[in-house]
Amino acid sequence: MVRIVATEEQIRQLMESKESVEFVDTAGNRIGVLARNADLEDIRIARKRLAADDARLPFSAVLEHLSTLKTS
Repeated sequence: MVRIVATEEQIRQLMESKESVEFVDTAGNRIGVLARNADLEDIRIARKRLAADDARLPFSAVLEHLSTLKTS
């Protein structure tokens, strides 16, 4: 495994981030993404949405709709 040492400023930004962090090179090309783990607030929101009586679409319907956007 490759180990890269972050600067103090980079560490601060990583620790304070509330969302995923994108890593890019000096030209702006994406190198990778550090995904943030869900915290208790994320879990609370997800549970609230699951408990709601809102209409839901199956994932297959979402994929079908997205595929029509690609061909348009």
